[in-house]
Amino acid sequence: MSSARRWAARGLDALAVLIVLFALFEFFVAPRLAENAVVPAPPVALATLDGGRFAIDRQKGRLTYLDFWATWCEPCQQSIPLIQRFARRHPEVDVISVDVGEPPGVVSGFVKHHAMERVALDPDQTAARAFGVADFPTMVVIDGQGNERAKWLGYNPEIEAQMAAAEARYLAPKRTSWIAPAAAAEVARPPTLVLEDEPNSLNTIRNTPFGWLLGPITQGYLFLVDDHGALVPDRALALPTRANGGISPDGRRITYRIRTGRWSDGAPFDARDVGFTIDALRNPRTAVPDTSAVADVAGWSVPRSDTLVVRLKEPSAPFIASFLTLGANDPFAILPRHIAAKYASLDRSSLDTDPVGLGPFRLLRWDRGQRLSFVRNPYYWRGPAASARIDVAIVPDAQTRLLLVRTGAIDVTEVTGFGVDVARTIRNARVVDRTTNVVDYLQYNLHTPALRDVHVRRAIAMAINRTKLASAVYRGTLVPTDTVQLDPRYRTVSRLAGYNPREAASFLRDRGISVDLAIAGGWRNSANVAVQIASQLEAAGVTVHIHSYTEAEFWGPKDRGGILESARYDLALTSWSPALDPDRSYLFGCAATPPGGGNSMFFCDRAYDLDESAGAREYDPSRRAAYYRDAGSRLVSEMPIVPLGFERRAYVVSRLSGFQPNPLGRDYWNAWQFSRP
Repeated sequence: MSSARRWAARGLDALAVLIVLFALFEFFVAPRLAENAVVPAPPVALATLDGGRFAIDRQKGRLTYLDFWATWCEPCQQSIPLIQRFARRHPEVDVISVDVGEPPGVVSGFVKHHAMERVALDPDQTAARAFGVADFPTMVVIDGQGNERAKWLGYNPEIEAQMAAAEARYLAPKRTSWIAPAAAAEVARPPTLVLEDEPNSLNTIRNTPFGWLLGPITQGYLFLVDDHGALVPDRALALPTRANGGISPDGRRITYRIRTGRWSDGAPFDARDVGFTIDALRNPRTAVPDTSAVADVAGWSVPRSDTLVVRLKEPSAPFIASFLTLGANDPFAILPRHIAAKYASLDRSSLDTDPVGLGPFRLLRWDRGQRLSFVRNPYYWRGPAASARIDVAIVPDAQTRLLLVRTGAIDVTEVTGFGVDVARTIRNARVVDRTTNVVDYLQYNLHTPALRDVHVRRAIAMAINRTKLASAVYRGTLVPTDTVQLDPRYRTVSRLAGYNPREAASFLRDRGISVDLAIAGGWRNSANVAVQIASQLEAAGVTVHIHSYTEAEFWGPKDRGGILESARYDLALTSWSPALDPDRSYLFGCAATPPGGGNSMFFCDRAYDLDESAGAREYDPSRRAAYYRDAGSRLVSEMPIVPLGFERRAYVVSRLSGFQPNPLGRDYWNAWQFSRP
């Protein structure tokens, strides 16, 4: 190990003493302190349905679960099979199902139908009142010393894991061998991912980058994007093509076969939900950040519950990769019609904090500023996810995230710059990297008078040593580029002028240009990169003032004063995660200014638009390529941005299986496979 790495590792270990202990408490200890105070359970005695008797005072030495329920309770009907299965698999504990307020004649038929065992009767609600039960289902946990230890309210699809956790905690040590080691480890801590900042919303129709990142955990799409960059079916059964009849001969009718099923709240899902999402994205009352995917839709129909037919105004090849897929510019998920239709606008709705979806998990809890917890969606079409629960910690500081991986408190985080070198020193962890089509760039606000002159923009580009930034600051996590097309088929041969500080200074020095450089301070290496860019521009005679914002502020929507969308900057260090499709009109098209698109540079070039439009009408990739190469040449010539490079994302991964980042940087696409071995 080099001396630099040894010192870096020692410094991190020293900081870990103070920082990590606090972080561990905040993220992993404090949330578990909400157990009931230890009090003696009331001495309740009840008749059982089979003619026997159950009494609390006879349970000494036995861990006991009391499941309070009633035959009319619909959530109880979902919960009871899970609880009964746990009881059969765990004979070392006692699970007593307590029917409340009903006569034996009503209870017996229900019990027989659901194959229930060990049922006690509380017809006058004596036991329910004694334990303070006010709603159903309610589970009470009583330890072997007769103390009430926990009370859980409502239906929980992960009730078995919760009961297993209580067994591991409250059962005598000599009897805990009934729990399999893997199950115990999962209950102790589920796979834990990390976010750099708080999401604005968990509804993907909102302009919320972290909501999009979390989307695949709870939401459903027509297609996902796998680790090879290919569209793979999710709620659509097959990719529409001309060969399978999904694309009509004139290219204006797209037919989808839909995988029907249920939403995470149990409501039925079919093709009408997908069609409704089109209307929601076109609703003028909702500030949708990107309407390009549905701009060409003339109408839609549902000839049967598993079929959606979309009619386009004109042929649109980008529609296939952009419509409700993870390959879109802004990856919107399918919306639950039974909930979203209640709102005139989705700028504010229950879906912001209660994201009913079609994904492998559903939201269990959101502790603002700390973590989000997700549990299995019992209706997920692939079946149960590999893990019963997934947690996502919110940790803004990059160094703290790295320390949390080092101590085993989180399982994966992206690392950049010197963090990559440090990550390679962490025991029992591996570094995974992948070149993405996410391009980092410096963008110009063309509303700024001094930057309207393309010659000024070119001189600024010549003042920046992009190659040195990639090697010395990004430390290999950026692949230098002059284009925004990763796919070589669509990449222009035009190149930006190279680093030439002398020529840049001769043009800029006497112009008295002063600019505000906006960054998202916690994002990648933006602070270090901004300092280097500012230094190089200062040497060329440009005065630079760096302004750092949170990521939510920086990339936030226009209606909330987002820095980019509100044009509150002169230069900005940012990135874009483009669609799989080579169409780039969403970022550079004249009609793509916020809030309907990503053109926060306010660039408009008619020749560029014509190339993009012609390319979009072609379904044949080879014919499309010429148009996109020409469009790329226009960007090099007019320079609304200075491309720095494609992100080569590096992740330090601890005990997390199934993590396979994709080329779009949408790395939770296969969250159903995540587990901790």
